[in-house]
Amino acid sequence: MLKNVLIIILLCGWNLGYSNIYYISPKGSDHNDGSEFSPFKSVDKAFKLLGPNTTLIFEDGEYPISQKIQIEKVKGTMLKKINILAKNIGKVTFIIDKNIQNENITFRDCSNIKFEGINFVGNGKEVRNTHNILLAIRNCKNIIIKSCSFSNSYEEGLKVSKSSHIKVYDNDFYNFSHEAIDFLNVQNSIIYKNRIRNIGRVGIMVKGGSESVVIVMNKIWNTDIFMNTAAITIGGMTDKNSARNYRKGSFEAYYIYAIHNEIDGNQQRINTGIAFFGAKDSFSLGNKIKSTKYGIEVVKNNSIEYGWDENVNNTNITIADNLFENIKEKGMRILNKPKTSKNIANKINSLNYQQQQIKFNKQELTLDYLLNNIDDNAL
Repeated sequence: MLKNVLIIILLCGWNLGYSNIYYISPKGSDHNDGSEFSPFKSVDKAFKLLGPNTTLIFEDGEYPISQKIQIEKVKGTMLKKINILAKNIGKVTFIIDKNIQNENITFRDCSNIKFEGINFVGNGKEVRNTHNILLAIRNCKNIIIKSCSFSNSYEEGLKVSKSSHIKVYDNDFYNFSHEAIDFLNVQNSIIYKNRIRNIGRVGIMVKGGSESVVIVMNKIWNTDIFMNTAAITIGGMTDKNSARNYRKGSFEAYYIYAIHNEIDGNQQRINTGIAFFGAKDSFSLGNKIKSTKYGIEVVKNNSIEYGWDENVNNTNITIADNLFENIKEKGMRILNKPKTSKNIANKINSLNYQQQQIKFNKQELTLDYLLNNIDDNAL
């Protein structure tokens, strides 16, 4: 059985041997003591109690959020982690008021936190009536987001910036006008086995100085709206101040791996399967792309428009063993020729990348090793 795909440097058990446990219920009261039989009522009250070795358990039901929640400098440790859990996965819903602008729930300068089983929902009759980023993770380390769902907002479901060791695993994202997942300046992280549908611009975006990120075994499809950019973008247009090491000739994404993802446009409701924008040493390997306008694009990066000194070229891009089916225009579309690129083909490539040595976090790992030496308990 294929074990959970996770970067070897991220391996760590998630010990639930916590000592501070608080319960929250829609039928509770913020004047209670937070015990199982006397639970709190609101998300805001519960989040104020977050700290090392703390677990919040939300009982089934809906929790309205009418104002921004910002959590700063809450730091667990490897032995004293923080858990934000649904008692029953998929039965807990945070309903976010449509009048909240920009970010709704923000965690900044935090570490060792796990979210599991919670639904984050924008509360607008139409997606365009909300302008939320439902959950923002900024300048954080070792964050797990597992078995949650994000839906119904004009902006994004999950925004992660200037963070590392982020694991986004087994979540559902649907009904966003912009992006489902937006990684900006993120390192040593994984986006694994998520289900993403009906997104207006990009399903998974990894840009802005990101390095060593694996995008693996996700399913992305559209049935009701048109995704006007791509299901997955690597690199991308962002201002130079967001890039981790801005310099002339620098790149916006390094060592990004799109592996074994399934993309289905359902009669060309997705413009492009995977697009490279100013990436270096990055890969598209073994992806299945069906019913899109274009399969894979290598695109000119308009960096100058965003304050860079030059339009950064894609360099050393490997595209191999991807399967294209029912593509309207081209399986491969090269709008600017990458420097030192290799193994680019417009149909299934003969390269056996399973045995190929790939550089990840400055270590040489075979893809077989990456896929088969992961402990399920790490997630």
